[in-house]
Amino acid sequence: MQGKELPLDAATKELNNGAKGRSIDIDKQGRYAVLGMRDGSVRLYKIAKGAWQLMGVDKTRKSWIQCVKFSPNGRQIAVGSHDGFVDLYDTEPFACKKKMKASSSAVTQLDWS
Repeated sequence: MQGKELPLDAATKELNNGAKGRSIDIDKQGRYAVLGMRDGSVRLYKIAKGAWQLMGVDKTRKSWIQCVKFSPNGRQIAVGSHDGFVDLYDTEPFACKKKMKASSSAVTQLDWS
């Protein structure tokens, strides 16, 4: 299967920020992928038979998403952003459930315990 080329921004001749991924995680069961984007959006995809289906896009943040991490059971996603916030999402239905100021600088790494 051949992918399709993404269009470039007419002014900058580069990919627009919505097409620039900053971080990715795939849940342990391989059912979902979450991408953190440079435009501050978070995208959730369902993976089935090698195909990715977009399940939702949320743009809570205005700054870059630095890191994304599924919980061990895959039901929640932690999202760290350049503006120092950590947001907590549910996978199904895909929705931001909690917003927390975590740092005065960028959140660059997350993990679940």
